[in-house]
Amino acid sequence: MKNVRKIFFAALALVITHAIFLVWSFESGRLAEPLPVHWGIDLQPDRFVSYEQHLVELGFIQFFAVLFLAIGAFSKGKLLAGLLSVTGIGIFLLLQVIVWTITLIQLSDEQKGFPFNLFLILLALPIFLLVLILQVPSVEAGELLQIKVSGVVLLSVEYSEIEGTEIVQLRARDFGGLGIRYSKGKLAFIPKPGRGLELKLRSGESVVIFSTQPEVLQSVVRNKLEQS
Repeated sequence: MKNVRKIFFAALALVITHAIFLVWSFESGRLAEPLPVHWGIDLQPDRFVSYEQHLVELGFIQFFAVLFLAIGAFSKGKLLAGLLSVTGIGIFLLLQVIVWTITLIQLSDEQKGFPFNLFLILLALPIFLLVLILQVPSVEAGELLQIKVSGVVLLSVEYSEIEGTEIVQLRARDFGGLGIRYSKGKLAFIPKPGRGLELKLRSGESVVIFSTQPEVLQSVVRNKLEQS
């Protein structure tokens, strides 16, 4: 929880830094109205606004940028805080790339088009993330119980935190869809409907993991619990 709050305050500091830099750039004459804020299909600016309007619009963007991090930082649920922080970091970094790029374009001597390479990255990133979260998770039972998706560790659980296990049926409607979801105190890794293993934690929350062999997974986890 403390780490999530540190990330939130660091993100907030970066947002404030951008706001100060923008105000300083305008007051020093480095930014001139009207300011380009939108680019068309040809990546050329097609919408211009005043400095005041730009500040208001950026305020909304930056509010959304730190929203998930803020909720995660002050959430009572440990798993929910972790999920929101991971989601929030991705959204925050993406929006910071956009706002800082826009600012740099506005500071250029001429109103240049939006960088094509950056446009492709912004287009491909959501598709990549969607494919990633719909991969079947894997579980490694080492010193910690680690849940991985495409080789990336998304959650580590100490065995002392696990109170019990249960094989359950996973349905998308119970979690509001597929992917990595949180509902009713349960963090679910559910790339598709089927069966899975629920790890009941002492904190009152649960981790639900899709598995093609939930009985085998349950046996491995129980053996580790007996050894710990």
